[in-house]
Amino acid sequence: METHLRFGETQVMSKVFPDLSDTTMVVVGLIAAMAFQAAISPPGGVWQETEAEHSAGDAVMASTHPKLYKQFVGANTTAFVSSIITIFLITTRQPSGRILFLLISLFAMWVSLASIALSYRASVMVVAPHTETQSLVHTIIIVVVVSLGILGFIFVYNIVRGLCLNRMSDQHTTTGRLKKLIYDELLGRVDLFVRRSDAASGSAQL
Repeated sequence: METHLRFGETQVMSKVFPDLSDTTMVVVGLIAAMAFQAAISPPGGVWQETEAEHSAGDAVMASTHPKLYKQFVGANTTAFVSSIITIFLITTRQPSGRILFLLISLFAMWVSLASIALSYRASVMVVAPHTETQSLVHTIIIVVVVSLGILGFIFVYNIVRGLCLNRMSDQHTTTGRLKKLIYDELLGRVDLFVRRSDAASGSAQL
């Protein structure tokens, strides 16, 4: 019984959550590569010479946009780590049957996508003029609101779709029951007619 319950739960979860397929591996692998490349080659490049305020190899962004650089490093690191976590969970084949690993994988994938979007925004702000004092606060709010809106839409869509499927299933069940009742009624009448005909034939022979 417990095995059947677990199997049923796995079947339901496989319908609710998307499959973590090879396509997901390609996406998170690409995000990890982008984050690594941005870390070793930051936007704006690095200083080529050592001076009083900086050393050779330091990020130019750290001197020109110090506040934005900290946010960029945080977002880029978050994207890289969450991508690595997602890759690890997929390669260990844990998400296929356990809801906990499935939820962690989906959450890590969403975090990596949101973080790489913030990293891209920070990179664009570095090369844009008059952005020395700006930050990613507004961008973070927009990303969170949009993400929650998409997740809410998917949640509502799944609920509405499930209700519609259940209603259609109930209609098919009701139609099937009506057909069975009509079929049984016709069989009963035919049987009654045959019996009466046999009785009438027997009476006539007597």
